[in-house]
Amino acid sequence: ELSYIREEGGLRTGAGTKLRNVREYCSRGAEYRALQEAISLLGKPQIWNMGTIGGNLCNAPPSADTAPPLLVYSGKVKLISEKGERILPLEDFFMGVNRTALVKGEMMVEIQIDPIPEAMGSAFMKISRVGADISKISCAVAVVRRGEQCALCRIALGAVAPVPIRAKGAESLLQGNQVSPSLVEKAGQKVAKEIRPIDDIRSTAA
Repeated sequence: ELSYIREEGGLRTGAGTKLRNVREYCSRGAEYRALQEAISLLGKPQIWNMGTIGGNLCNAPPSADTAPPLLVYSGKVKLISEKGERILPLEDFFMGVNRTALVKGEMMVEIQIDPIPEAMGSAFMKISRVGADISKISCAVAVVRRGEQCALCRIALGAVAPVPIRAKGAESLLQGNQVSPSLVEKAGQKVAKEIRPIDDIRSTAA
């Protein structure tokens, strides 16, 4: 019952939906391109066939590849227990490394994405040691452009802090302004100040 994908005031995906099914659904058009790209880089077919989108989120590693795309889509999660249900912005779901807002007796049942703004494009990239490895750093961006102006911008990153994060300072720098190489360079510098990477087994902070 937790394996489904449907359009219902936006996209509703059961937490038990296999990554392969989410990837195939997102491949139908450009609307959810960042999520499709993230799953394509998340391991190989064995992982897509066995792993679920809810599992990738509930495991709560800072490097969870589905998290940055869902953050730029302003995703939410539906949590349920014997006491009732609650809807939580994904941004508030991650509490620390492998820690979530789930309380005892509660489970995630659904991931929700509100309707995507018209003409919004999105993309996902990651750097890893080898293909299909856990991210050293990952980034999803969603943008609405009107001519040369950035009308809306969302940037999310993984593996650069205790939890996946939005780079809201860089978003503010870009949003409402005319896009240019110099502005993009400044946004990159702003992102570098917002992240909090550490030295670990996969990469140095630098």
